Amino acid sequence: MKKLFAIVSAIMLSVAGYAQNGNVGEFTVQPMVGVTYTSAFNHTFEAPGKVETSGGYGFTLGADLGYRVSNVFYPTVGAHFIQSRVNFDVYGADGNITTGGLAVPVLANFNISGMRLGVGVQPTFNLSKSEKELTEVENADAINKTAIAIPVVFGYETASGLTLEFRVAYDVNKSVDLDDAKPQAADAITKLQTNNLTGMFTIGYKFKL
Repeated sequence: MKKLFAIVSAIMLSVAGYAQNGNVGEFTVQPMVGVTYTSAFNHTFEAPGKVETSGGYGFTLGADLGYRVSNVFYPTVGAHFIQSRVNFDVYGADGNITTGGLAVPVLANFNISGMRLGVGVQPTFNLSKSEKELTEVENADAINKTAIAIPVVFGYETASGLTLEFRVAYDVNKSVDLDDAKPQAADAITKLQTNNLTGMFTIGYKFKL
């Protein structure tokens, strides 16, 4: 019985060691899906009336490809579809700006006993955009086609390979950049500039290739 217990324990430890740390020289792929919450973290408004902003929810799905350089360090490159929505209160009417983009996060990751910490750079190429109650933004094509963000990742990987992650990405360039010196109407927004901050909570699974 003791021998059986020792064998089972050794197997469990080896599986856990692989799932959490992997083997040097291995490639891994980690598909994931989750929810997003985006806010206009840094913003400038100029309008005759009152404009307020609040965060909005969306979704994300994608995958990261990684390479195990050492037992602790592994870089990854990913492809993720990210939906971002920021809500606005424009003169008492509810509005929003929604974008859907292809993000390519390039991260340096550190994994110790299943805990993941990563940081890097993330260009996002907007594939779709829409607005509500913000026609000036849409007409002026003020929603940036490409956003450059700094992502930070906090995550945990179980012994079976299940992953839970929280990512936060701050757009270093303007997500929205409208500066209209000659507004079309007296009640128009004359300036709206935002740098968005997007939080993403995902669940995934890591496979070796």
